[in-house]
Amino acid sequence: MNAWRRFTRAYAALLNGLLVASVAILVLPVSMQIFSRFTRLIPHYIWTEEMARFLFIWMIMIGAMVGVREGAHFEVDLWPRMSARAQAIVRLFASLAILVFLVIVLVLFGANRLPELARSLGSSVKEFKKGVNEAKTEDTTSPARKEEEKKA
Repeated sequence: MNAWRRFTRAYAALLNGLLVASVAILVLPVSMQIFSRFTRLIPHYIWTEEMARFLFIWMIMIGAMVGVREGAHFEVDLWPRMSARAQAIVRLFASLAILVFLVIVLVLFGANRLPELARSLGSSVKEFKKGVNEAKTEDTTSPARKEEEKKA
């Protein structure tokens, strides 16, 4: 076995260990939040929410890395049954296409503009949801009220 495979196997074992540790540690702050919210047995700690949030984010990121390595992510098969070699070529091409896309995004927007881009995307989604909620409330108004609004 060559050195690269040993390294990737050790790295995957480290990631799996970190994933297990983050899930195990996540139980503590979430339990403290629940007990402090509904009982007076322990005081309400502010740091538990942030710790739980950061552990959850890291758990997702590490789990995504493990999922990529193990090929456990959701896939849609567009191609008919192919040989193992053809499947490997298609997966390699797809991975390279994703990598090229990410490099283009980094070149166009720059690493320092990505948080700004994500923030503007988030505000756009927020405005969209606000518009949908307003449309729902307009649809639920009574017909008599709609008539009054038309006369006014």
